[in-house]
Amino acid sequence: SWYRPAAIGLYSFQGLGLAVDPQNPSHVLVSMGGSYDNTRPYQGIYRSIDGGESFGSRILTGITDRRRGTHNSMAFAPGSGLVSGRTAKIFVIADGRSEAGNVNVPMARSTDGGATWTTLGSTWSQATRGLISFMVGDASNDNRFYAATGSGFFRITNVFSGTFTVTELSGTGGLPTGEVDGPPYVSADGNTIIVGNPGTGIYKTTNGTAGTPTWSKVGTHTNFERLWVNPYD
Repeated sequence: SWYRPAAIGLYSFQGLGLAVDPQNPSHVLVSMGGSYDNTRPYQGIYRSIDGGESFGSRILTGITDRRRGTHNSMAFAPGSGLVSGRTAKIFVIADGRSEAGNVNVPMARSTDGGATWTTLGSTWSQATRGLISFMVGDASNDNRFYAATGSGFFRITNVFSGTFTVTELSGTGGLPTGEVDGPPYVSADGNTIIVGNPGTGIYKTTNGTAGTPTWSKVGTHTNFERLWVNPYD
């Protein structure tokens, strides 16, 4: 069934991001935008525990950095889902809008399913790393995420412990520089990663956990806008 957002507890006209807990598909997060300066009372992240049938009160607000819309990029750590007594780890980058000069985009993490949040000391620079189109967690390592952006493909490590690090993988190991669009496919062991570089091609690595993965081009397709990989086939 389809519902108007207000009928299920979402009052903004602008949905910006969606994340589904890979361990528990009933656990859904959605980010709602609104005003440019984050002044609307409904902006932020909302959580559903019934698969999106209804949403409760906001669980994160106010970390926007002068963008219309907040918390656009968010992902669960795949192995830490809200199931069997475990609490989900969630990573958020508040890059809801691309504008020149956005070099201090806030980031936050939660280790208790969104009940409490810690703002990271580090920030994301859209000026050098681009606006994130998709972000996914690595099922083999809850501390590792990948971001596909308008500027390239990035590995984000030590999100919940250790020294937070962002590494650009584009331009190394055979993966071209430039935009990567579509949710990156990351296998359960973290080694196989498939990404799409519009205008250049589809690229795959089988040693994704290496410091510098080795990439090879798959097929001859280059004329596509966004790549989607079926994880079940």
